[in-house]
Amino acid sequence: MLRRSLKDYNHAQMFVEYAIVCGIVVMILISMNVLIKRGIQGMVKSVADQIGNQANADQSFDNS
Repeated sequence: MLRRSLKDYNHAQMFVEYAIVCGIVVMILISMNVLIKRGIQGMVKSVADQIGNQANADQSFDNS
């Protein structure tokens, strides 16, 4: 009987530890949300600028 309760206690403790670790990871991701958004927006802007520059690469040039 005592062994069974200790085994159940160990499983419960392991579950709580996993829940705490998952909670910490979620809190870190939520706090980094702004930084992730800025990084993605920067990449999109960089790609859009490159596409825009390539589309306007043929510019008229007066050599006189």
